[in-house]
Amino acid sequence: MRNATRAPRKTSRLERHMNVLVMCVGLFQTLVGLALAGAQRKWLWRQNPEVAAGGSKVRGGDSVATMRHWYLAPSGVWPDVEAADADGFFTQFVRFVVLLNALIPISLYVTLELVKVIQCFLISNDKALYDKENDTKCGVRTTTLNEELGAVSCVLSDKTGTLTRNVMAFAKCSINGIAYGEDDQVVNDVSCLKGFSNESDFDTLDASSGASHVRVRVDAFVSGDDETNATKTKTKTKTKTKNNDRVAAETHVVARSRALRAAVEARHPPVAAFLEHLATCHTVVPEPLPPSEEESEETTPSSHGAASFGGFKYQASSPDEEALVTGAAILGRRVARNADGIVEILSSSSSDFSPDCRETSLLDGKEEKTCTTVRILAVNEFTSARKRMSVIVRDDSRAPGERLILRLKGADATVLERCAEPADHESRMVLEKTKEHLDAFAREGLRTLVLAERNLSESEFEDWIKTYEHASASIVNREVALAACAENIERDCFVIGATAVEDKLQEGVPETIETLRNAGLLVWMLTGDKLETAVSIAHTCRLIDKDGDLVVVREEDFVNDAAEGAFLKKKAAEAREDASLGSSFGLVIEGGALAHALLDKHINDFLDLCDACVGGVVCCRVSPIQKAAVCEAMKRREGRVVLGIGDGANDVGLITAAHVGVGISGREGRAAVMAADYSIGNFRGLSRLMLVHGRLSAKRNEEVVLYAFYKNFAYAMANVWFAFGSAFSAQPAFPTAAIATFNVLWTSFPTIAHAVFDQDVRVDSVFKVPALYRETSSKSASSGFDFAKRVVGWSVSSAFASAWCFACAFLTLASVGTVDERTGVVTLNHMTVGLATFTAVVLACDAKIATRTNHWTIANVVAVACSAALWFPFLAATSKAWFLVGAFSDVSDASDALFVDPRFWLAVVLGSGTAALADLATQCFVRVGSPSLAEVVREREAIDTADAKKRDGGVVTKKKRKNALASRLATFSARAASLGYSLGKSFGARSFASTERGALPVTARDGGAWKGACARRKSRNPSVLEVVKQHRNFSDDWNP
Repeated sequence: MRNATRAPRKTSRLERHMNVLVMCVGLFQTLVGLALAGAQRKWLWRQNPEVAAGGSKVRGGDSVATMRHWYLAPSGVWPDVEAADADGFFTQFVRFVVLLNALIPISLYVTLELVKVIQCFLISNDKALYDKENDTKCGVRTTTLNEELGAVSCVLSDKTGTLTRNVMAFAKCSINGIAYGEDDQVVNDVSCLKGFSNESDFDTLDASSGASHVRVRVDAFVSGDDETNATKTKTKTKTKTKNNDRVAAETHVVARSRALRAAVEARHPPVAAFLEHLATCHTVVPEPLPPSEEESEETTPSSHGAASFGGFKYQASSPDEEALVTGAAILGRRVARNADGIVEILSSSSSDFSPDCRETSLLDGKEEKTCTTVRILAVNEFTSARKRMSVIVRDDSRAPGERLILRLKGADATVLERCAEPADHESRMVLEKTKEHLDAFAREGLRTLVLAERNLSESEFEDWIKTYEHASASIVNREVALAACAENIERDCFVIGATAVEDKLQEGVPETIETLRNAGLLVWMLTGDKLETAVSIAHTCRLIDKDGDLVVVREEDFVNDAAEGAFLKKKAAEAREDASLGSSFGLVIEGGALAHALLDKHINDFLDLCDACVGGVVCCRVSPIQKAAVCEAMKRREGRVVLGIGDGANDVGLITAAHVGVGISGREGRAAVMAADYSIGNFRGLSRLMLVHGRLSAKRNEEVVLYAFYKNFAYAMANVWFAFGSAFSAQPAFPTAAIATFNVLWTSFPTIAHAVFDQDVRVDSVFKVPALYRETSSKSASSGFDFAKRVVGWSVSSAFASAWCFACAFLTLASVGTVDERTGVVTLNHMTVGLATFTAVVLACDAKIATRTNHWTIANVVAVACSAALWFPFLAATSKAWFLVGAFSDVSDASDALFVDPRFWLAVVLGSGTAALADLATQCFVRVGSPSLAEVVREREAIDTADAKKRDGGVVTKKKRKNALASRLATFSARAASLGYSLGKSFGARSFASTERGALPVTARDGGAWKGACARRKSRNPSVLEVVKQHRNFSDDWNP
């Protein structure tokens, strides 16, 4: 609970910009209403001075009109203007505000929410985001952050289970100063086994040393001489029951070590003690596999959510413990029971292996085996603060005085400091060798643990257990009391060995991180692992540049820094100076130093250093609450949009604190997935989620917002233009039927189709040119500057379309009336002029969305065509509604008067056509003068498509040739850039990305300045490879 953080309310950047825009439009509406109300007052005074002087009086509800325009005489019923005073001005202002309420597109919120729901459906059903291994598809738990996925500038990632598989493999171990691995590359020395050549010696060894209670030969593997017997045994085995054991053997590769197999067969005392430590010091619960699972043909390490071997499924709270217990089972120590303080260990030869060590064969009850019972007297549980666990066991099979044993397991730093000083030179050499092996394992990116134990006397145990029981029963500060109690007993141990568990990278992680960095994103790794392991994993997954240097910040740097963080400024200045010469810096900071760096007095200097270290940032030994604190700091840094991704409960704080939280459906439960906004099955899906769905959603949804204001401006501003011809009387220019259906029927469906199906470039082009992502995630986009520029451009276009459509209709139809020759009735009035304007506006708005569409589908064609074409039948129907149902009297027979009048068709075609041509001309001018990266890539796609058809012998039609020619309306520089893209390089990939933080660095290839910088840089900071290989040897040499 102390690591928990409050989940904030998350809103997208687009919604915040949209809210500001709505307030601006509301202010504009108010100002226009005031101006028109004032204009109405001024007109009334000029035309009717007697009204201005108070000549109009109301008597008994009847107005005595002295007004020049009798039809404007007030009726005495609100809200008619009764005089040219303050009350009349306010009334007229309210009428204009109501008339112009369409300037604020209320339908936008409904349309945008519907669009986001459809986008979420497409994201969750994207087959490319489906994880076959875990049978998991992308999950979407919010509809408000789709476009925020396209605005991310910083990715904060957990390591274990996020970048790695979290399927732990027992890869290597160190026992008695000898390291064992799959191919024994570290040490291949079995000289310690000299003198033990027959089974009688083995039994003597067991009895004398007391290191093992097993009195029969533990044959965990079949040697080459026994290959014939193994083959015979395999013929008696059911093939379906071997699959779980085969998977476990392939996963825990330490069992393939021939040296370790020889030591196990020889029952070497240190090896036996090591295996018994693994089999007893844990909280793993074995569960017999039911027949249905034993006979399963398809099994993966994660298919059951637990490891399986020898007919048991091992349920563990930690994947590391699961791997160690399963590895011990493969090596001949199977935990058959762990309940009620009893651990039953089955030692047998039932885990026989063929010579290639890859296939198990189960014996049918004829193998030598023994079952030993060990009592667990106390368990000091693992905590993130203690970083270790211990158990006290009683093994009655041992000699008296050696039956009570404390077994300790945990991180090397915490266990080694609780070990006694070596008693002799040989023990000292074993300890030094073990430390060297720990460093070697860490440099390979392996997760290490140290095993230690000591014998307890009965009196010491009796005194301690009373304190332990009292602490366990405590209600107040129970955890503190238990920790203090464990501290008293966990001392003076001697090292049994060390384990190395491998958590392999997920498939596609290096490529995904490289793609994200080429897109200009900062990618940081936040992990609880030790520094060497974190740097090795970061190097492997390409999070930090292997050719760059590292700035390592440790807690003692702050303790020894008398100038209050001056070394942070110094390192930041060095990094910026060398980066200008082509160098790349990465930053590694430990958890203790991070606690100081996040203080208010250091936070700005720390973030400046992070900005200068464009080669990647790694935070190691961090707690869950520190992950959330780093996220909060990055959110406040220049308005960056931060994405947090993790897979476990310890990542919930990071996920909830980030603008966008992504959970990975891993093996550490569902806490991260339930707290996240989006969930994916593996890390490689993040690039598609952001670069494809996020980028498209950002561009599409922004177009939805801009188009909503465009069409409503074009529609509502016609009332303003009409006010100049109606004495500013607030008379609507359009009939009720048109007002009620404009947003619902005639302009909404093209918007939805555009926001769901349109795409500016192909999906594969986004991965070829990751810099396309910067169009939606740049600083100017995050600050709203790009959005403001587009709002101004769309507003000008909307005002022109509205004014032009109204002018065409008004000048064409309202200048002279149409009089029926038989009746002498004027058939064209202000409503028919309004219908003509409305028709032109509808067609202009539909044409606008058509010109903005880059990818036409059937849905787009149907939506645009039907929205435009169905307006005319609707107009005819409403014109006849007065005669049929007595509705819409203001447009009675309007269609009969308009459809037969060529001036109507001239006004419609001239108004909407000119508005559409103006938009097309503007777009062409922008593309020729200053093409965007997406437009250049789209041009390259068109050229490549035409060239491919020519190479394939396809026929290029006249229409396609015109499209290809039109696509070449770009500048020479754009064509040169597209040529570079066609050769496999992104548009300005090196120069564009290198200017953005987090991008891969530009490498200078020649020049004396570069060589000098390299030499000077070498003297300042270590390289990544040096840190990975020799961190302990030089870490104190370069720190200030």
